Amino acid sequence: MDMGERIKKARIKRGMTQTDLGNALGLSKAAISRWERGFTANLKRDTLKRLAVVLDTSPTELILDDDANTFRTDMELSAEQVEFLSLFDGGTDFAKEIVLDILRKYQV
Repeated sequence: MDMGERIKKARIKRGMTQTDLGNALGLSKAAISRWERGFTANLKRDTLKRLAVVLDTSPTELILDDDANTFRTDMELSAEQVEFLSLFDGGTDFAKEIVLDILRKYQV
C-alpha cells in the first residue's frame, strides 16, 4: 500500500470526505485527491505532520512502506529523520511523550 492509499484509508476510517480533510488542513479537495492518487513526493514535513494529527495517526504510519518495511525514499527525508522516526515509533508511549516535551520546549 502506498502513501496515497494510506491517506485515503485513514481519511475514510475517520468518516471524512476529501473536502472535510482539505478544509481541516486549509487545502483544496483537489490537493487531497492528488495525494490519494499517489502524488505525494512534494508533501512538506509540516503538512505531513498536520495531516497525521488530523487523521489521528503518526507521520511514520503514513510514510512507512508496508511491503518493504522501510521508509519511502520519495519523501526526501534525511538519514537522521528516518532514524529518528524509526526509533520514535518503536518507543513506549511514556518515552514518546518525553521526547515530544523536549522537542516542544527547545523548538527553534
